[in-house]
Amino acid sequence: MALTEPIRVLLVEDRADDQDVARRSLERATGNGPTIDLDLAADLEAGVRSIRSKSYDLVVTDLALPDSTGLDTFDGVARAAGRVPVLVLSATETLETALECIERGAADYVMKSDMHTDALYRAVLFAVLRNSVRRDARQLKDIRARLRELI
Repeated sequence: MALTEPIRVLLVEDRADDQDVARRSLERATGNGPTIDLDLAADLEAGVRSIRSKSYDLVVTDLALPDSTGLDTFDGVARAAGRVPVLVLSATETLETALECIERGAADYVMKSDMHTDALYRAVLFAVLRNSVRRDARQLKDIRARLRELI
């Protein structure tokens, strides 16, 4: 992914004020980097529908949604997202939950209180870039395997 292309992000968040803060944070921080194309979903079901109907570079999800809470929310989003990285955005800071999300494959865990800084934008950008590097490495590995078969 070139840094000049917009990053397609789905934000799964039910609180309108947190949606607005996240949007403003991502818009404000894009001055020196790629822009963010942000879609919104207010619950897990809507988020899963969006993931299945559109291509995203990253999914950002709150853990406390009207139809799902905690690690069940992360698991539902991650299952739907497949290889698309999932970043957790949460108002509750418990090291145990953050570590469990990371162990289950979360790209990062950002506190809502940090949305007023560039932390969310940086986490989004870094997660997308890491995923791009991993995808390129997988493709290179596949090409090498095919070349070995030909030799």
